[in-house]
Amino acid sequence: MITAVFDGDLSGGQPKGVELYVIEDIPDLSLYGIQSIKNGGPQTDTDTQFSTAGALQGEYIYLIDG
Repeated sequence: MITAVFDGDLSGGQPKGVELYVIEDIPDLSLYGIQSIKNGGPQTDTDTQFSTAGALQGEYIYLIDG
């Protein structure tokens, strides 16, 4: 579940990030990915493909750009 999307306080709103909350155990995160579209630009392939590592219910995952 996406719980936060944020811009940092550095120039250009850097760093930018997304906070994800794991609502149930995920044994293999590589089944998932996340994509961002910046300023209405064209859609591209998945920005972030997760590793085969797992995640446990109640954990947070942070994706940071910049």
